[in-house]
Amino acid sequence: MRVSVTHNKAVAQAIESADQAVDQVFKGLPLGPVEIVEQQKQWNGRVMTFQMTAKMGPFKYPIRGTVEVTDQQCIIDIDLMTLGRLLPNKAQEVIAARWRGLLT
Repeated sequence: MRVSVTHNKAVAQAIESADQAVDQVFKGLPLGPVEIVEQQKQWNGRVMTFQMTAKMGPFKYPIRGTVEVTDQQCIIDIDLMTLGRLLPNKAQEVIAARWRGLLT
C-alpha cells in the first residue's frame, strides 16, 4: 500500500514528523484488539525503513515499510503482508488517512 503526503515543512521537520508518525499510526485503530510489538526503525539519509508486528490474540502479523522524505512529499510504502489480506479495505483507508493526518 502506498501513501503520498504533500508537506510544506523543512526536510528536517518532515523527517521528525515521519519518525513520530510511525510510532502513532497503528495505535488506537478501530481494528479490534491489535497490539503493536517488536517495532524497529532505521534512517538512512531521507529514507526510513521500519518493521513491527501486529499481535491479535495468539497470532502475530509482520508489517514492514519505508518512508521517503523529499523536499515536498513523504512517500510511505507499507507492506501489511498477511494482515493486509485479513483487514477490510476500509481499515486500509483508515491507515492511509492516519498517515495523512499525522504528516500534515
